[in-house]
Amino acid sequence: MDTVKIELDGAFAGWNIELRRNVSARILIDLQGDTAVQFAAFAKLVVSHNFKDIDGNATDDILDAPVSAITASMERWATAISALPNA
Repeated sequence: MDTVKIELDGAFAGWNIELRRNVSARILIDLQGDTAVQFAAFAKLVVSHNFKDIDGNATDDILDAPVSAITASMERWATAISALPNA
């Protein structure tokens, strides 16, 4: 599986996430949908992460992490995959 690893900084320093590089057309369409659909689609890309919930506890579900950490990850993933050569 081809993945992209992202490390966050600032308030989320030390947090990292590994995401699928390649996506299906369905996920790509959903990433352009309304916020709820975008977040659900993004969750399907997650291979692993060490994110915490809003109370600072480890969480298995990325959607329990702070919204700002998720959106920062989404933005960095989009930037990372646009910079990679096509496979």
